[in-house]
Amino acid sequence: MRKIFLVAITAISVSMLFSCKSQKNGSYTVHAEIEGIFGSDVIMMIEDPSSPQGFRIDSLKASSDKIKFTGTIDTVRIAMITVDDPRHMKMSSEGPIPAMPVQFFIEPKGDIKIKGDVKRMHLSQLKGTLMNDQLNSLLRASEQQQILVDSIIDLKRNVQMGGLDTPELNEQIKIEYMKLVDIYADFVKKNNDFDIAPFIIKMYISQFYENSQVKELYNQLTDRVKNTTYGKFLSDDFYETPELAVGEYAPDFALIDKDNKRVQLSDFKGNYLIIDFWGSWCKPCRMSNPKLVETVNKYKANGLQIIGIAADKNNDEWLSAIEEDKLNWTNVNALNEQPIDVLRLYSIRAFPTKIVVDPEGKVTGIFIGDDPQFYTHIDELYRQ
Repeated sequence: MRKIFLVAITAISVSMLFSCKSQKNGSYTVHAEIEGIFGSDVIMMIEDPSSPQGFRIDSLKASSDKIKFTGTIDTVRIAMITVDDPRHMKMSSEGPIPAMPVQFFIEPKGDIKIKGDVKRMHLSQLKGTLMNDQLNSLLRASEQQQILVDSIIDLKRNVQMGGLDTPELNEQIKIEYMKLVDIYADFVKKNNDFDIAPFIIKMYISQFYENSQVKELYNQLTDRVKNTTYGKFLSDDFYETPELAVGEYAPDFALIDKDNKRVQLSDFKGNYLIIDFWGSWCKPCRMSNPKLVETVNKYKANGLQIIGIAADKNNDEWLSAIEEDKLNWTNVNALNEQPIDVLRLYSIRAFPTKIVVDPEGKVTGIFIGDDPQFYTHIDELYRQ
């Protein structure tokens, strides 16, 4: 059965992306014509594994609706443009939310052209390189369904700002978003020789489909595409470890926490436990942390425990996020030198992911993204 959950933001976190084989440095130019962007602070983020944050940033003040970024790049990399402007933020019960960014590829000697509207930057027209032409084809194939999903999410925010619960809208978003993911999958099947196909599977589909479904899509790719860097990167996802399921025992592990103390899963037996996979770089994770802290504090006296397992390249930023977000529980960084690859052990492919374990060590729930059903699930456990 598919993993169904609420998705409020479809933007891909740049710091978790990947890059192609290094080439010679080459210049690039990004021409963007975005209606309504005049006067906004515009930020371009480019994936960069050598940076502590996982990306580098360029910014400018838009003096018109036409902007231009230039620079040099060593290989094909994913990038995004967003705006920092209160005029273009959407209000929610948790505060203002920035407009969704436009995502595209940058490559040496690339002349990329972007045309869109600041209200729907994520649906902008792309052209100028093979990868961007192919990504544009995907955006056009999925555009109407994406607009529908966006409209339901906007409605949900408005209802929540009125202080009302949204269970029916939550369910509708899940249904319509899965239709969007199915469009992505259908696009891959029809364009299985596109260089972008494994990228689509990895970044748009894999966290929504079961591993067997992802592998089936991968198997439909041509041999040429499977042997690209993106194709090889995708194949690494097919872990030998089977995916965890509700009702199974959570795999035991021993890790070293931020205080250099040994932490073992079995140490938490006897109480309900939340295993929170997150990252300081992950905006949805950070946005959900206040409510997570509130939930843990609410049931701490009843024995609820939590261990946070981060995937942070920058240890200082991880520690700062723990302090800033007041995550006063056991914290481990999976990307520090550890005796076990816990991300692979638990087949973690998206952040945040929260796994709830009962006092006997069995999984009672797996929640990917900032899923409100997670909080409902915890409430239900303590009503029993």
